[in-house]
Amino acid sequence: LCGFEPSIIRAAIMGALYIVATATGRQNSTPIALAYAAAIMTALNPQVVHDVGFQLSFAATLGLVTLASPIRDALEAAIARSHALSSAPAMRGLIETFAVTLAAIGATLPITAITFDRVSVVAPLANLFAVTAFIAVAITSTLAAAITLIAPSAGPVAALIAWPPAAYMIAVVDFFAGLPGASVHVSGVTVWHALAWYAVLAVAWHRFARPATAEDDGAP
Repeated sequence: LCGFEPSIIRAAIMGALYIVATATGRQNSTPIALAYAAAIMTALNPQVVHDVGFQLSFAATLGLVTLASPIRDALEAAIARSHALSSAPAMRGLIETFAVTLAAIGATLPITAITFDRVSVVAPLANLFAVTAFIAVAITSTLAAAITLIAPSAGPVAALIAWPPAAYMIAVVDFFAGLPGASVHVSGVTVWHALAWYAVLAVAWHRFARPATAEDDGAP
């Protein structure tokens, strides 16, 4: 339905590996599945590494795997200092969404800067409003597609089911993109800048988020 874009193929391979691991009783590991997906795609088409969709998809997924949890923990620790904020309704969901957004942005920032000469400033805030509609968009779109396959004549009516959440998400994107200073133009960003950025992220992950070892715990 979506075509064979690199991000779709990456998701399909990882989803298939997850299903196989579950069916065979093997442990499922997202980083390993991500590595397998990259290996398979580059083996079939080495030039795919030059596709910005490939770069963004793998970078964002790696960012979610490695950075989202420590960012969430840091945000929860900061919010916990205020009883009013920590007890606010839906605060946990907002923290989760914000952490995921920051993780994806942090992992893809150099790629975005190099490819588009522009980085978004409002993305973290925009996602707080847009992500809430994503599940509704996926469910209603799937339902509309299924109804249309069964009864093509009911297509226009089925489309009305998927229209409200999709229209809301597009409106959110348009609104935040139209704000003054929504994005910042950057120039002169090179691969060396990107490598330095990722080195900083790696050091930060190793310092604050890497899994504890027996030596870290003081165990013999």
